[in-house]
Amino acid sequence: MSRIGRSALMAAFLLIAVPAVAHAAGLPADCSSAAIPSGPAKGSIADAAFVPSDVSVSVGESGIGDGHTYDAYAFLFDGQDKSGEAMSLSVTVIVPKGAAPDGKLFRMLPTDDTDKQPKAGPGAPEVQGWSLEYSAKNIDTDFIDTVGSMRLELGRHAGKTLAGRIYLCVPNAGDSSLAGSFSATLQ
Repeated sequence: MSRIGRSALMAAFLLIAVPAVAHAAGLPADCSSAAIPSGPAKGSIADAAFVPSDVSVSVGESGIGDGHTYDAYAFLFDGQDKSGEAMSLSVTVIVPKGAAPDGKLFRMLPTDDTDKQPKAGPGAPEVQGWSLEYSAKNIDTDFIDTVGSMRLELGRHAGKTLAGRIYLCVPNAGDSSLAGSFSATLQ
């Protein structure tokens, strides 16, 4: 499935039970409560350096089974490894319909228990999911396959950009992570 298709699916599905993971060396046990490192967003996917060269955010609508409607913000972080192979991370968060995400904090806790995740509304985790793709290292994983943790702090949007800071950790995908500040172009 393409990363665009996967991002669309993430906006439509709630977090579901996934296998628990052990903390891997080198990453915080819980990036949702860790301090976000300063500087531009950078990290690794399966131990290969990942520095996004393009960050975009698409806005859509997501209905949750209980009849509540939310605005979904799908962030896509694209980059390349030193050989030119594509690498990407996508993250989808929701807010109640009509509410701006500006100035909000979104967290995904390192647990497979959906009930323990911070909520955007009744039964709706604020972080709907994430995915990592890097074919050079056979990485094509998401929140359904493994547990990750994340802290996403958004600033105020200015024109067609939305600034923010992120700290995402996925220990069972080769200590994959992304940490730092970014400016996303609204699509």
